Amino acid sequence: EMISSKDRKELAKLLRNKFKTVNQNLPMPLLKYEEHELFSEDYEKEFTSLVNLWQVYLPVYHLHTMEKARQK
Repeated sequence: EMISSKDRKELAKLLRNKFKTVNQNLPMPLLKYEEHELFSEDYEKEFTSLVNLWQVYLPVYHLHTMEKARQK
């Protein structure tokens, strides 16, 4: 599914603010791109890679936390 230009810019702004205020030492490759580069091929590769990782990680994390809660 395509992400609108507005949503992509908002996400980039959100990520930039979150990672700059929380911990500037965290590696976040998407932060190196300026707003005018949000639709470049390089950004698209980084963005797709990150989304794919989230699609794998979040369900596993969710299941893990549910199992921990059941064990208590």
